[in-house]
Amino acid sequence: MADFCTKCANHMFGEDVKPDIDIREIFESLNDGYMQSGFICEGCGLAAISKVDNELTLWRMDYVDGEGELIEVKASIDDY
Repeated sequence: MADFCTKCANHMFGEDVKPDIDIREIFESLNDGYMQSGFICEGCGLAAISKVDNELTLWRMDYVDGEGELIEVKASIDDY
């Protein structure tokens, strides 16, 4: 079964659908300086969420020539 993050679930299925990977819920549950992983969004490749100095950072999988690497993306929690 495919899992989708907040942004991808809202884009694909509408805002009435609860996302499998709720970015805001995960971010708010994290202590400062921590990260949560163990999931992957089938839409955008989101693989981890971190909270440092109360700032949100998303970590997405990017595949180039068959090789995967994590890409750091600074984001605003207000977008979720």
